[in-house]
Amino acid sequence: MPSERARDDQYPHSIFEPGIIHHPSDVAFDRLAKLAARLLDVPIALVTLVAGDQLYLPGIYGLGEPWLSQRAVPLEQALCRHVVTACEPVAFENLVMAPLDEHALLSMIGAHAYIGVPLRRSNGKGLGTICVFDQRTRRWNTDDISALIDLAAITETEIAMRHAMVNQTRLSQYQIAQRSAFEQIAVGKPLSESLSTLALGIEGQIASVTCAIMLLDEAQSYLHTVAAPSLHPTYSRTIDGIRIGPQAGPCGLAAFSGKPVITTAIANDPIWQSWHDLALSYNLHTCWAIPVRASNGQTLGVFAIYDQAVHHPSEAEFDLVLGTANVVAVAIERWRMIDALRSSEARLRRSEADLAAVFEHTNDAIWSVDADLRVVTINGRAVSKLRVMTGAIVRQGTIFDQGMPNTQRVFWRGLYHRALGGERFSVEQPYTDGGVQRWCEISLNPIHMDGGISGISIFSRDLTERKRAEAERLAMERS
Repeated sequence: MPSERARDDQYPHSIFEPGIIHHPSDVAFDRLAKLAARLLDVPIALVTLVAGDQLYLPGIYGLGEPWLSQRAVPLEQALCRHVVTACEPVAFENLVMAPLDEHALLSMIGAHAYIGVPLRRSNGKGLGTICVFDQRTRRWNTDDISALIDLAAITETEIAMRHAMVNQTRLSQYQIAQRSAFEQIAVGKPLSESLSTLALGIEGQIASVTCAIMLLDEAQSYLHTVAAPSLHPTYSRTIDGIRIGPQAGPCGLAAFSGKPVITTAIANDPIWQSWHDLALSYNLHTCWAIPVRASNGQTLGVFAIYDQAVHHPSEAEFDLVLGTANVVAVAIERWRMIDALRSSEARLRRSEADLAAVFEHTNDAIWSVDADLRVVTINGRAVSKLRVMTGAIVRQGTIFDQGMPNTQRVFWRGLYHRALGGERFSVEQPYTDGGVQRWCEISLNPIHMDGGISGISIFSRDLTERKRAEAERLAMERS
């Protein structure tokens, strides 16, 4: 049977996690037990903590084996359970005469008198005790109880400080995980890698859980596992591709309904009717399925949290998971936006490359100038033709008529002046190439931008063959 993990908002993590209580023994609590024994002049003192059905003994003074090695007893056999249940001090002057069920255990340590005060959580619930035993009957007084209450307050403060330090460390690690996930998105890492980082961040926040992030396909019908860094790979593959719906387990239902589905005991939950054998075979007993929603409200997928124990989420845990589901949604949308932008840029680069190839290898001379007549673009054919026509080498980035004879400057500036005035036109221009007269057509097109004319695009096509054909036709007509 799975154990049931008791949680509350103050201590959402196991009390024996690293940095909180050192199990099986804790030097600080052994010292507190020793101090209690000296203050009350007794041979035995304990600091105890309840976890599930066990009473753990992180602080021991005056007991040998097997207690020093085991550091735990069944809660039902421990006298301290009465203190934890009542959450009030409990004292016995003569245990032998008391109507108790714990006589067998008490006789093993030779206890005849007992006093215990509770260790409380911030919500007032019992956490454990600090208690002392005397091996003779003893009448306890108010000073004895007050001394233990003061020691209990010191112990509670120590535990609270350790929890605060662990929580702060976990929060820092979680924030680092979030930053890392978005950095991975920014540099083009796969979405699965970024979401795995977020999943690991939650696994570091809530002890013993494993996470899976599933995304809906384009048809919004099937869920696919995208990130499950700590879940068994076979289980992940098995649930990959499930169809959403009211009978599709918690993840399928959460995606279908758009509402969280909390299962604290998979074995007994009808939602898992078709799936509980699979889940239990991987020792999964709890599942919280949280829908992941886009900014427009559309369901993107499901954020699932599994535990190997029966585990109802505390308010703090549930808020944390809901918040992380929102972070997951932002990460998915940002990744998709950046991926779409990269795809568009790739298509644009391909288009530009295709255009550049056409621009450079066409038979026409093509160039453009800005409003100051600075050359913005020019292909090889234009460089060659303009060198023949003007006697100057026209290069990209230079003023078009730089180095040209005055007659050429006047001619070209006259054309450009008309085009910059908004006129779109063509002219036929003769020129000499190697002593041979040639003709070309020059077409000028104003470039309109932001309500004005920012430049001119120019196309020049050879007309020599056409002019020769026309001359031959006219000659034949005259003859």
